[in-house]
Amino acid sequence: MSKTILNSGYQKKNPKHKALLQNLAKEITKECFRNSYLESLHKGISPYSKTNDYTDVHIITPEGSIPWNELSRINNEEMQRLIVEVVDRVYTVLNNLTYSSFSDMFKETLNRQEMTPEWINPKVINKTILKNEDHYWNDRVVSAKKHQKEFYRKTHDNLK
Repeated sequence: MSKTILNSGYQKKNPKHKALLQNLAKEITKECFRNSYLESLHKGISPYSKTNDYTDVHIITPEGSIPWNELSRINNEEMQRLIVEVVDRVYTVLNNLTYSSFSDMFKETLNRQEMTPEWINPKVINKTILKNEDHYWNDRVVSAKKHQKEFYRKTHDNLK
C-alpha cells in the first residue's frame, strides 16, 4: 500500500474544522465502506475461541485442517468486488462534494450533528504511527470498543 497520502504533515488547528472532518470521515466510511458489500462478507456465523486469540480454531476442508489465524477470510473475487464498490462509492461522494449546493447542505448537516456517535473519532495518521502500525491499530480497536460500550451504556441509561 502506498502511504504517501497518509504521510502528510498538514493539520488545521481549528477545533470546528477538526470536528467537521471527523464527522465527514465517519460518514464517508459508513456510506462507502460499512454499508457496502462488506456487510455481505460480515454476515454469518463467527467461530468461538476459548483462548480468545483463535489459535484453538481450525477450519476443516477436503484438503485438511487450516488454522483460523492462517485462513484467508476474503477470497480474491470478494476483495475485488469490495474494492470496486468502495472506490465507486468514494468517487460518488467526492463528485457530489464538488457541487456547492450539495457540499453546503452536507457541511451544514455535519456541523449540526455528530455522525455515528457510537464510533470513536478518527485521528490523523502520522509517520510515528506508521512505524508500529499493529500496536497502534490494536490500541485504537481497544479504545473503539470502550467508546462503543460507553455510548450504548449512556444510551440505555437515557431510555430509563
